[in-house]
Amino acid sequence: AATSSNGRASDLIVDFAIAGPHADARLSLRLIDRHSGLILWAEDYPFDDSDYDRSLAHFAANVHANVETLSLKLGRNGQERQPRAVREEYELILELTRGAGEQELLVAQHRLDALVARRPAFALARALRVRVTADLILRHGHDPRLAASAVAEARTLVEDYPFAADFKYTLARAQLAAGDEAGALSNLYAAARDLPFLERDILALERQVEEANTAVATR
Repeated sequence: AATSSNGRASDLIVDFAIAGPHADARLSLRLIDRHSGLILWAEDYPFDDSDYDRSLAHFAANVHANVETLSLKLGRNGQERQPRAVREEYELILELTRGAGEQELLVAQHRLDALVARRPAFALARALRVRVTADLILRHGHDPRLAASAVAEARTLVEDYPFAADFKYTLARAQLAAGDEAGALSNLYAAARDLPFLERDILALERQVEEANTAVATR
């Protein structure tokens, strides 16, 4: 965790993970709001255990200049105001989803269903459940009809917390799973104003949409 100039703990936390086989390992860095648990910035780098200082320096240099203004407070529906057992369960599930395979995501989905049933207003748990559903569809070929409820859930989160770019990103993931590329692109544009790392996702999706349009035009 970072500390401020007056020595107090910062509201912002940087966490990291190293994933993948040794030859193709990736270093994942995320800047997280301590109170809400929302991701304010994230980057992914090839991992070289002999020279990772450049990755750290790049991450630090590119953190949004005004990111502290995005310290998002979700009030009683945020992580800080949940009972300790709920916070711990959420954190364990969140860790389970990092770079997860299909079985881990299915376990996470089951645990999130139980957590949301106990704490239906816990916004972060609801958003994470949407992203897990989207990942199961997009990465593991699960039934795309499951995306409709995920999109509806994400829309509610965006309406309730319009300041939270992370929830716009969550909605975009659900829309992608539902096959709504235009809607996903619109929400990625909106989220990228506060989450600049999404520029890569936007470029990839723009190319995908352009290629699909070209294919239709040449039929």
